[in-house]
Formats: sequence, structure tokens, C-alpha cells
Amino acid sequence: MALTPRASLGAQYMAALLGGGSGRDLMHAGQIHHLFQEHEVEAWRYVVEHLAAHGELPDPATVARHSGTPLPPSPSEPASYYLEHLRNRHIERVLRTSVRDANEHLGAEHRDPRAALAELTSALGVLQIEDRRAELHDFRDSHSRVLTAHSQALQGTGRGIATGWPYIDAMMGGFQPGDLASIVGRPQEGKTWAMTWLAHHAWWVEKRPTLLVTVEMTALAIEQRLAALHAGIPHGPLRLGHLTSRHKTRLQGAMLEAKGRPPLWVVDGSQAPTADEIILLAQQLAPDAVYIDGAYLLKHPDKNLQKFRRVAAVCDQLKFDLAMGQDLACVASWQFSRGAVKRKPNEGPPGLEDISYADEIGQNSSLVAALLGEKNPETVGSKLMDILKGRNGEVGQLRIKWDFEGMDFSQLPREDDGTVGGLA
Repeated sequence: MALTPRASLGAQYMAALLGGGSGRDLMHAGQIHHLFQEHEVEAWRYVVEHLAAHGELPDPATVARHSGTPLPPSPSEPASYYLEHLRNRHIERVLRTSVRDANEHLGAEHRDPRAALAELTSALGVLQIEDRRAELHDFRDSHSRVLTAHSQALQGTGRGIATGWPYIDAMMGGFQPGDLASIVGRPQEGKTWAMTWLAHHAWWVEKRPTLLVTVEMTALAIEQRLAALHAGIPHGPLRLGHLTSRHKTRLQGAMLEAKGRPPLWVVDGSQAPTADEIILLAQQLAPDAVYIDGAYLLKHPDKNLQKFRRVAAVCDQLKFDLAMGQDLACVASWQFSRGAVKRKPNEGPPGLEDISYADEIGQNSSLVAALLGEKNPETVGSKLMDILKGRNGEVGQLRIKWDFEGMDFSQLPREDDGTVGGLA
């Protein structure tokens, strides 16, 4: 596709943003008013102010009416395409100007190499700062960002990806872009079922494109679990080929309904991929959330790393390169140490220090939820989940249904007052 004339790049970017982008895309771009030409600035200012006031991007016709700048029809390329060329145009313009000014200092009559060097150094410094504007924020310019976040929260458009467990959703506001959330437990405690529930809820209820990576199972095994959850039919008969005709009909209908949702990609990571491979896949697929079952098994390019260093490095990659770097939510499952289940009653329940291999898991996670083994027969059919850490330091408990007939892993209400959860 031939690039549109440079004079219209700003308008093309705004048209692409309003046609197929989101307020999150605008905020993620950072302060970019300097990229626009003079006749485009008023339109861009209106777009930013409208988002701050109402929590949503305006219609192109509204922008034209209020700014006097008509926008072209939404182009076929994404907004990021035009933003890249806007930045390149600005860099070229600044470099050309600084080289011209430097050359004037190097003229035959008034040679001043140091002044020429200062001119070039200053231009490079400005460009480097501007290139990091998406990460570098000046509080004096934060008015529109703060109001945008408030308006989105008020309208519900800035809500994170819900878990389907009201206690956690009320505590966290859902999983937000940049979050690393961790589900922790000993083997056979149900971490995979919890991860499958979370991924299915994000895809089906939240209507989000979702990537689910299984490091401990085959893709088919996870797809069978997803199918049972989705159709509300028992998993065992589905896996063993013993479905009743009624359940088979329900499954077929449910799978037809699935065609109308965004993609739910399942990746067979049974060969233990690296975090880098998952990051690359997320770049290509652009999901809103990535769920990684068995993250402690992910490999690292440095095969000489000891296990605890490998897991720590993987955790850092999932937080900073995947969740924050790709502006998405990442949910991963990890193991408790053996000592977590050998604690004496007077020692209390397991904590962050009982997570195997890496302190980084607790440090990097916005949420750490633990599935605890219980020997009390009264708890058959449910699981206790301890919140060891919330985004703002919260702790608490909730109880989850553990119903393999109806495939229901939703949250149980408190029996004493009808509310959910309960702070520890």
C-alpha cells in the first residue's frame, strides 16, 4: 500500500484511531501533540479532550464539527502504522533542521565546531526524550490522562478483564493491562481448572481475544476442558467418549455459538517453550490477555541457569516484556513448595514466601491467589482460595464451587450475610 501524502499523515492517524482504535491506544501513545502539523493540532486536541470528558473516542464527524478539520474515511491500515510514520516524519524534520543549523556553525567565515556539536547533541537529546514519551510522563501534563481514566471508570469502558469471581473483581477491578496475576498451589490442587475457567470467562463473557498456553498438557486436553466448561457438561464422559445424546446435542449447540466470539487460541506448550516465544506469539496475535498454565516450566535461552534463576528470569519477562511491554494482562500458574503443606496449625496458612523457586513471583504479581488443600469433608464440592496479595495490598478469602457435573467453578456467596468473600 502506498503511503498517503505526508501532509495528511496526522489526519490519517486520527481517522484510523477513531475508526478502529480505542482510548487505551491513545493513552498508550503518550504525549504526541508535537507530531501534528499546525492545521491538525486543533483536531487532535479535541480528540484528547473528548476522551477525557466522556471516556470514549469521538465520532469523526464530531471532531470535524468542533475543530473545523474534516477527517478522511477510516483507512485500511491500523493507527499504529500512521503513528510510526508520524514519528519518522518528525525525526527527519528535526534532524534536517539541526544539520542545517550545525552547518551554519561550520561556515568558512565563522567556524565553531563546538557550537555545531552542541546543536546536534541538543537535537538528539530532544528526540530521545520524545521517543520515550509513551513511558515518560510529566505530571504537569497529566490532566487529560487522569480525567480519561476517571471517565472510563465512570462509564465502565476502562474496566479490566473480569475473573467471574465477584470478590476478586470488586477488589481488583478486573485484570488490567500490565498486570501479572498468579494462581499458586501444590500439584493436583486444581490450578489448571482455575486457569481454564479464567481464560474461558475472558473469552466468552468478556468477549476478549484470549491466548491460553498449556505447558503441562496437550492442546486437546485443554480444549476438552474448555468444551466441557462452555457447554456445561461433565468433563469425564466427554474425555472418555461416554457422552449421552442430550449432552452431545448441548455440546454441538455450544460450539456453534462459539463461532460468534473473538478468537480463543490454545497453544500446546508441552515441549516447554520459552517466554520469548510466547511474547513473540502475543505480538503476532494481539490478545487482550494471556493465560499460562505451568509458567514455572517455561524454558530460558540460557540453559546453564539454575532452576530458581530461570524461574525468576521467566517471571520478570512475563511481567515487564509481556504484560507491560505488550500492554495486556498476563495470568500464570505456579507451584507452592512442599513446605507449604507441612506447616503446623500455629504457623498459619502458606504465604508468598512459600512459592517455589522465585521471590519475583510475589513481587511482580498484582494478584496472588492460592488454592489450598482441605481435608474437611464438609468442603467437598468447593475450594478455598486465599488472596495472598492484591494490587493495593489486599488480602482475603473466597470459596469457589468445584462442580464437575455442571462444570461450575463460580464463586459461592457467604452463608452468614449473603455477601461474597471476606477480608482476612
